[in-house]
Amino acid sequence: MDAGQMLKVSMLLAQMRANQWKSTEELEEMQGRRLLDLVSYASKHVPHYRKSFSGLRMRDIDDFHSLPIVKKDAIRGDPELFLSDRFDKSRHIRMSTSGSSGFPLSVFHSPAESAYGPAFEMHQMIEAGVGPFDIHAVITRERPAPSPLNALGLFRRHPVEFRNARQAAADIVAIRPTVIRGTPSFLIPIAHENLVSGLGLKTRRAFTFSEILHKKGRELIERSLGCAVFDSYGSIETSWISWECAKGGLHIYSDQLFAEVVDERGNPVPHGQEGNLVLTPLWQRAMPFIRYNLGDRTALGGKCKCGRGYHTINPVEGRNNDYLVLPSGALCSAHMISFNIRSYPGILQFQARQEKSGELVILIVPDGSMAQDGKLAIFKILSSALPEAMDIRVELVDVIPRAPSGKLCDFVSSINPKI
Repeated sequence: MDAGQMLKVSMLLAQMRANQWKSTEELEEMQGRRLLDLVSYASKHVPHYRKSFSGLRMRDIDDFHSLPIVKKDAIRGDPELFLSDRFDKSRHIRMSTSGSSGFPLSVFHSPAESAYGPAFEMHQMIEAGVGPFDIHAVITRERPAPSPLNALGLFRRHPVEFRNARQAAADIVAIRPTVIRGTPSFLIPIAHENLVSGLGLKTRRAFTFSEILHKKGRELIERSLGCAVFDSYGSIETSWISWECAKGGLHIYSDQLFAEVVDERGNPVPHGQEGNLVLTPLWQRAMPFIRYNLGDRTALGGKCKCGRGYHTINPVEGRNNDYLVLPSGALCSAHMISFNIRSYPGILQFQARQEKSGELVILIVPDGSMAQDGKLAIFKILSSALPEAMDIRVELVDVIPRAPSGKLCDFVSSINPKI
């Protein structure tokens, strides 16, 4: 991060800190203006939108809701069609999604746009009370690039490579951080190890991201580390989407992002009703995403008690394409598995895997307190919960293999159901 980018991050951060306290009505007016500008820009400079918006006229938000929704397959098919002709492609910064569905997606940003991610991340920490002299332990699979702020003694980051929970917990104790950041699948086993080994690891704040944080996992981290936990949600395609405030609200960056929750036909659903999450980052120009179906299901929330004007979103429980294939060929949401077993006593981590229709393997990492008949109990719970009888095998393991990205998903399938 050079001096120019640090200045850009600082300016964006100042905007976000001011805009979050605007009224919801002011933010929606801002969104409307920026949506009109984005659609006009994309219609002229991005081949895909030049074609798909041809003959369409956007005058207000109702017209925007009638624009076609973009799905991942369209971008994978020909990403060049989504690149603006106003940017030098040779200078683009390329990023790739995790490919947890088996099909990674490449996303391109201009050098100036690369400042948004750090600005979003810094905003989340500052709003949670993190100061410039806090010491951060960042749990990671790969050592990140050094932060220029470390040399100044500000927001000092100490990477902790996760090889196993015992080693990682010991490394964190040696750092004595005031802030710990990592995915739930890293922090949960570390928190468990801290309790059973009596390491006495404590911190002031923990930040989770990248994976779903369930209530049980949050409670374990809070109890073990003696700290508040702040979750966040984002994607490679859109950068950070929402962050958690001290009152527990998951705030959308309404000044930088327009979020819709729609039904299968693309029509907006009422607040509080679950549907498909569709996003339009208002700041992207090198590779705009307009009405982009991220593949997650959630619901828009209400006004947060903290008083911010930012819209809120309910916690995302999983992806749209997380489906079990039943013996009859019918589909069942894989959320059914997580919902029924994630609170069973003695489970530290779990993953459901399906390689053939009608078959299901449940991998369980126990925390040492699981009952002797735990495997049988989990089998019975799922057998009664699922709509059709399946060949269910429950296995106790020490470690669950991660995806190449390092994520640990609740559900992994090698079947591509026709939805």
